[in-house]
Amino acid sequence: MGCPKQVTCVWLGEANIVIEINDGTDAEQHRINVPALGFHRAILSTDSHKVYLKNIEPYPIRPDDKLKSYKLVLKIVPQIL
Repeated sequence: MGCPKQVTCVWLGEANIVIEINDGTDAEQHRINVPALGFHRAILSTDSHKVYLKNIEPYPIRPDDKLKSYKLVLKIVPQIL
């Protein structure tokens, strides 16, 4: 995640995420650390798909915000073989 909007910080932080891909018979998990400024870029490539992180929501406003959950906005594109 990034710095809250009302704070100046030195290190923006990161989000640690797990993406599970399930094709109906097999499932595989991928653990990924995403830097706070890593939006709008590919975060995972498999033989069949490329996953782009578009955004993480909500964005904190104050340093004492206690956000319990976040939503990842992903774009998943099939790989052309």
